[in-house]
Amino acid sequence: MSVAVVARSATAAVAGLGALTMYRYRGVMERQRQLPQHSFSVFDEQQHPEQNQRRAIVIGAGVVGVATAYQLARRGYQVAVLEPMPEPGEECSACAAGGMQRSNPVVDRDSWIAVAKCFIPKWIYQHPPFDFFHISWLECLTDPFFLRWVLTFTQTSLWPSAQQADKQNDMLAFTDKAVQDMIRMLERNRGYLGKQSGYNTRGSLAVSYDPPKPPAEQEKEQTKTPKAHASQSKMNLEPARQLVGTDQVLREEPSLRFQKQQPTGAKYEYEAKAASSGRFSKALADVCKTQSRQWDLHKGGKVTFFY
Repeated sequence: MSVAVVARSATAAVAGLGALTMYRYRGVMERQRQLPQHSFSVFDEQQHPEQNQRRAIVIGAGVVGVATAYQLARRGYQVAVLEPMPEPGEECSACAAGGMQRSNPVVDRDSWIAVAKCFIPKWIYQHPPFDFFHISWLECLTDPFFLRWVLTFTQTSLWPSAQQADKQNDMLAFTDKAVQDMIRMLERNRGYLGKQSGYNTRGSLAVSYDPPKPPAEQEKEQTKTPKAHASQSKMNLEPARQLVGTDQVLREEPSLRFQKQQPTGAKYEYEAKAASSGRFSKALADVCKTQSRQWDLHKGGKVTFFY
């Protein structure tokens, strides 16, 4: 096959994907135009006739939406929460098991390479035992929003701006504050929200399945690694210690012994917390409806949910 034929085939494939992408984008815009345009009232004018009362509308009753509504109500706002599902927290993510680590992903060349490896077919590159990454190639390559994410992620990873480090540090500071606020809320009032949300304070394990090192090298590494130390990642504030060898990992998390492939090491963030985001959203939504003094909801604020 000549170079010219290959070039024409590649050009035709790219043109076809481009045309399909534009077709899907026009479909998205058409569906947006078909959304209801009529207005409706979400605030009760008769019940709250005060002209100076502050109002807010929150879109979505997930963790962020319900927590935002709660904080606004504490400050005396009349809040309307709009949620398309039958109840709060229905579409909350279970990613990372509801982990609340004071860390953010690092966007750099290494992270770009790690993500790129996920796209390599399994018969070319051996993926880790936990293979959560699944992709529909046709849908992704013709999805304008996915393509925009790929371009943005590539640009910020390989050609970062001069302000990117400052932005990532600001984001980490915000994550630290948000996690600390969440923990205080879960532990407040004798841990009511924590009990409702399955609050877990045992920490977080990031396990490794790399081939085990020789015993002499493991012993040397254990000697060098202190039992407890601050995380070395520039985007991680969680203190951690390194677990070397299968036995150490299984002592911290015995359930892993039932896996076919045993871990060979792990990073143990022993102060990390976790809770079910869906259960938390439902429990906090119930709190918002109580107008309870215990939750500082007695200052004229009110939350109304619309499903």
